[in-house]
Amino acid sequence: MSHLARFRERRALAVTDITATEWCEKQMEFVLEHRKPERTEAMKAGLDRHAQLEDEVVRRGGVAIRSAEELWSIRITDFLVGTNQLMFEGITREIPVFGVVEGLWMTGIVDEIRLPRNGISFQPILVDTKTRRRPKCPPEAQKRNGRLQMMCYKYLWDNLIAEKFPAENFFSYFDLDPRYLLSDDVKRYITSLGFNAKTFEDVSKYFKITCHTLWWLRSQEQLLLRQMIPYLKNTNSLMMLGGSRIKSRKSSASGNDHGSLNL
Repeated sequence: MSHLARFRERRALAVTDITATEWCEKQMEFVLEHRKPERTEAMKAGLDRHAQLEDEVVRRGGVAIRSAEELWSIRITDFLVGTNQLMFEGITREIPVFGVVEGLWMTGIVDEIRLPRNGISFQPILVDTKTRRRPKCPPEAQKRNGRLQMMCYKYLWDNLIAEKFPAENFFSYFDLDPRYLLSDDVKRYITSLGFNAKTFEDVSKYFKITCHTLWWLRSQEQLLLRQMIPYLKNTNSLMMLGGSRIKSRKSSASGNDHGSLNL
């Protein structure tokens, strides 16, 4: 039996599943078989920094989840909130994306999507933040891995707003009941974010309407990969190593943002 059938049956592949496999197939196999190793201090510092970046723009609330329908309701609601924030404030962070890639369901969380401030283009820019332990540019293998991750995000985002979301396949693949009644906790959470939903189908309708209004927000072909170094002794401090723009269709580069990396 394949690892896909053993560990991801009726579940979506994560974008990080793809990038982890590209980085080292054997390491990914070990993680699937024996679970992830304990987090190092550097990993914790990176996670803390991502949380700080999210808190600058988005405030998340905790809510108890008791079913797959409620899990997807929260995920979709976070998408709705993120897209509204992008349109009205020009930036959002930690926004979930999901869809079908080559016949397989895939999910991911984009670190940041922002609208250009030049007043000319309205195509959003997808941004991913990588934290590094040392103040030096990443090797080519890590650059390639980052490019792959960004291209997956772009594919998922562009297909969502192009109204190519296969709703029927979505419900059947994940065995979801559109008529599922949401718990009071989940309904309160969704209401606090400006939406009124009693069933999973209500949330799905909001999702469909939102995707219909986003057709003009196809992301730019150039994607931004940002490198940061949190100081391990004080995770509130950080150094900007740099960022660079990459082309989504090819691995060649255009101009740099901060001028420090060439992907």
